[in-house]
Order: sequence, then structure tokens, then C-alpha cells
Amino acid sequence: MKGYPAANAMLDEWGDKFKTIFNISLGSFVGYGVIWGFQDFDIVKFDTYIQRLGYQIERDGSLKDYVLKRYGKGAVKLIKDLIWNGKEINKKKI
Repeated sequence: MKGYPAANAMLDEWGDKFKTIFNISLGSFVGYGVIWGFQDFDIVKFDTYIQRLGYQIERDGSLKDYVLKRYGKGAVKLIKDLIWNGKEINKKKI
């Protein structure tokens, strides 16, 4: 994502693994926090995408349960890493 170092760092670190597991680019779920220099995974966009694939909370339980069941432990860990390990990139000092 040209011009957003935080997005590029996020894609470099987790992009290939995300694509391998979910068969879609991680770039589709980069949040607006990258504008301010933070790695930001948009879990709401991801939830909406998974719903389009057939996930229903009433039938499948939590999103975490569904991802675990359909994609495995590695996928759950990846999502947790994307949510909790966001880093501030290139903070400019004023």
C-alpha cells in the first residue's frame, strides 16, 4: 500500500501467511489506523467477509470458534497476532 509504511510492514510480516490460510489478500483488511502510522487489522471487515463465506453466529458460535473449526489453530493465532501485535511505524517527532 504505497505511502503507508505501517500497512507495508503488516503485509510484509503476515501477508503471505494470511493469503495461504484464507486465500485472500491481507490488504483487504487493513484498517484506517495505517494513515496515522499504526498497523491496523479491521476485524469487522474480516467478520463481514467470513459471513459472506457462510459463517453464521447463531449456527457456528463465535468468529474465533468458526475460524478454529474451518481453518485451524494457526489461523486463530494469526488473527490474534494481527489484532494484538499492531506496531507504531515511522512516528514523526514534531
